[in-house]
Amino acid sequence: MAFVRPASPRAVTTDRPEGLEIAIPSRKNPLAIAFLSLWLIGLVFGEVFGLRILLFPPENSSAPVVLISVWLVGDYP
Repeated sequence: MAFVRPASPRAVTTDRPEGLEIAIPSRKNPLAIAFLSLWLIGLVFGEVFGLRILLFPPENSSAPVVLISVWLVGDYP
């Protein structure tokens, strides 16, 4: 059986006067960060426009108020 060296640890430990500090850096996925940022921006725009339609309905509007209300309420966990 071949010997496999374990990967070097990512955690950095520092002994400070206040106590032991352990820092574990996170792995970052730039594609996921970009996608989720755009997703959240779109979600905010949808919330703002949905609330705007409910609070200040345009004249001659046929906006489905119930659907927009359910979507806004269901959007929050």
